[in-house]
Amino acid sequence: MFTLVLAAWALCAQAFAQSATLYEGPLPVRIKDRLLTVPVAVSGEASANNGEEVLLHAAAATRDLSPILREQLQVLADDNVSACELRITVLEADVGANGQTLILAATVGAEAWVCTSFLKTRLGSETARIIAEVTPEIRDGRLHLQPGTLRIDGIGDLIASIGGDRVLQSLFFQAVDRFNNDPELTALPGKLADAGFAYQAVAVESAGVPRLRVTIIGPNDLANLARIIAGIR
Repeated sequence: MFTLVLAAWALCAQAFAQSATLYEGPLPVRIKDRLLTVPVAVSGEASANNGEEVLLHAAAATRDLSPILREQLQVLADDNVSACELRITVLEADVGANGQTLILAATVGAEAWVCTSFLKTRLGSETARIIAEVTPEIRDGRLHLQPGTLRIDGIGDLIASIGGDRVLQSLFFQAVDRFNNDPELTALPGKLADAGFAYQAVAVESAGVPRLRVTIIGPNDLANLARIIAGIR
């Protein structure tokens, strides 16, 4: 069905520059050894300035990115935090928007532990809320998140005494850094890049249901594009 829609649009793309929906469905995203899916909508239009080029717009509701944030934070916590000092569980995560800024928020459970060779003792637990701002942009041909302000609420004296506030802050910046350095998340799929496509813009749409929108530009060869995207899916 997707290929048929592309083919039909190809017949009229040279005649007008109206946008047409090309695909609505899941996009696979891998975080470590877990495969997640994000609902996306892909639309296309002939470039207004050049009939030989086509613009593809891929959009996802920011709330649908929340499972990726939660999984990324939990993986980092499991890999980098000592279970004999501080145990962190990401209870929930949310991705929202404010203007052109993405708002990343997470509620985490933090437990302080003491371990010896013969005993493990939980000293107590607290729940914290982390809120961070990042601005999406295109940098060096890839998606990039520019970190902004970060706030942590709910950390008490117990968790702070073992550096829990610094650990939680570090986890968020590590999550952003890991995203920026993961080509599977930030680089254009190789088949599209090989066909002459490139990222043109990324934007946050805050009106109505907040969405992250990525625009790609490339040759107006819809038959080839249909084969490429069908293979990527």
